[in-house]
This record gives sequence, C-alpha cells and structure tokens, in this order.
Amino acid sequence: MKFKVLSTAKHCTKSNISNQWLSEYLMSCEMQEVEIKDADLVFVVTCGVVKEQIEKSKKIVGEILQIIKDDAKVIFTGCVTPSGLGITDDTFVYLSPNNITNIKELLGLEKEFLLENYSGRLSINNQNKPIRSGGENPVVAEALAAKSGFAICVARGCLGQCTYCNVKKSIGSLKSYSLETIVSLFKKSYGHDIALITADDLGCWGQDLGCNIIDLLTALVDVDTNARMYLQEFNPQWLLKYENGILELLRKYPNKFSMLSVPIQSGCEHTLKAMGRKYALDKVEGLIRKIKVVAPNVKILSTLFVGFPGESESDYLESLDYFRHVNADAVWVSPYSDMESLPCFNYEDKVTEPEICQRVELAMSYLKGAYR
Repeated sequence: MKFKVLSTAKHCTKSNISNQWLSEYLMSCEMQEVEIKDADLVFVVTCGVVKEQIEKSKKIVGEILQIIKDDAKVIFTGCVTPSGLGITDDTFVYLSPNNITNIKELLGLEKEFLLENYSGRLSINNQNKPIRSGGENPVVAEALAAKSGFAICVARGCLGQCTYCNVKKSIGSLKSYSLETIVSLFKKSYGHDIALITADDLGCWGQDLGCNIIDLLTALVDVDTNARMYLQEFNPQWLLKYENGILELLRKYPNKFSMLSVPIQSGCEHTLKAMGRKYALDKVEGLIRKIKVVAPNVKILSTLFVGFPGESESDYLESLDYFRHVNADAVWVSPYSDMESLPCFNYEDKVTEPEICQRVELAMSYLKGAYR
C-alpha cells in the first residue's frame, strides 16, 4: 500500500512528532511513502491552536481533497476533527492523538505499533523560526541553531479547564505514555545536542499512571546521553506542585537541562481567573527566581496572551509589568483568538482586534526577549 502523511502546521512540534511516528510505523509495515496524488492511504495531522490555524487547516485540507485519488482512505488526527474543519462526510475517519497507538487495529495491520521503535530524530532547523521585531529572539535562536535535535512527546491531552484552549475538547483527557517507554526512547538521544520533552501539558505527566513528572525526570537524568533537555509546556500549577523536586533536579544536574517553557499566559490575576488558570502569580515569579539561582544557565521561556475578553487597559498594563519583572529569558506574545467552540467565546467586554494588535506591538517593544 502507498501512503502519505501530511501536517497542516509545520511549526507544531507535537504534529511533527505524530508525522514521524506514523511514517516510520507505516514504512516498517512495508508500505511506501509517495506523493499525495498517488497515495492509497492519506493521514492528515491537523492543528487548531488558534482560529487562524484552523482556517489555514481548512484551506490545506480542501486542497488535499482535490488532489487525492477517488478511492483513497483519509484519516485525520491532531487537534481538529473533520467536523471542526467543516467536513460533514462521515467516510473520513478521525483518530485522536491520545489513541494513536490504535493505528494497528484501525488499519487491520499485523505489526504492533510500539513507541519504543520511534527514532526520535527531529530536524529543529526545519521548524518555523519565531521572529521578533528587529530580528530573531536570541534564546529561541540558540535552540534552533543546535546541530541536531531529538524529540519525545510523553503524553497527550490534559487535566486543565482553560476556557480558551481547544486541546481537551478535541484530544481529550490525559493519556501518559509509560515511564519505561519514554526512557527507552530517550536512550536514543545520545549524540544529539538537544532533547525536546513535550506534551500538551508536560507537568501533569503520570497523574493517570500513579506517578508524576519528578519520577520521569529523575529517570531521564540517569540516562547516559549528552543531550540537554528542553522541557516544553510545563504549566505553572504543576511547576509549583513539584517545586522542591524540580529545584533539586536542577541543582544536582544543571547540565542536563537546556530550557524550560512555562506558559504563564497573563500577569493579571483577574484575567487568569477568567482563563481558568489556577495558580498564584507571586509564587510563580518566586519559583522562577529560585530556578535562576540554582541553574542560571537554564533558559526560561514563557507566553503572554494579549486581548483576552474582559482584559481592561489596567489589566493589560498590570500583565506587562508582571512579565517585565518575572525574569524570563524570552516571552512569546500571542494575540487572543476567538473560537465559537470554546467557553470564552461567550464572554462579554471583548477587546477589539485593532486594540489587540496595538497591545501586541507594545508588549513586544516593552518586554525583554519578546517575540511572536
């Protein structure tokens, strides 16, 4: 059988990992990867992180459906279901990312789908480089300049209740991959500069398995590899919950870690509450300062959402002031994106698009290391 795996979001690490998982597995089943027009089986990995990305996915999927063979089997996976893309044809199949290991049964194949067989290679330099006003963000550029990258997605889904996020709605609740599987994969990172450890919500890894993220990181630092870990999407509530364990690991093994991504999202308590984010900003700031003391070479990345419904001018300025002093090395500034399927769509006092754009530009010029 001939196949093709496509992504509607090349910038998304988790989508790229899914692409590679699927491609490597299908090739191991003696299938041949070909051009779209010649494929008998087409996998489409979608992205719906913001409204603009959903619209982009719709456009790309429309183009794909015009090219494929009439009898080609199309399977969607990723953050957006076929119905979310406006597709009503029930002949298309959707495979949730947290059920991707069910591909064997879905296709009726004999070979088991084992994550341990995944190579882990990821071409970091092929990721879309985030550009800031005046050039590349130097912290992110450091990661992108790595000679070789390695990536593991350790879980899909999450346990959060964020009012603006599409992940739980489309992917579902948390599904962690086993510690043994992840350690087996991580051993393949030897010879790489950076090992990206990612998930939709990294900090909650293991909550469904009776263990936790400290158990995982403790096992990973014992692996003989020269790759430094970049911990991506480590939400603040989990960082605070496991503060002592994180600080101890960073103190004992500072050279095992490269970067830590902590998506704070807003520096205003009022806005955080509306977002459904449950953590105290002063405690997050204090913990980041502690991290900088025990592991000064570990870069801290964060994210700032601008223009969330109900965010007043004073809320926005309060948020800017917080991020100015939080001591992160880089801040990704993202404009709020309104999506009908999410709870915050019905919130009142929405910020106009022109005002959101102005706030984004101000934030990027005001904050150290800001990029978009």
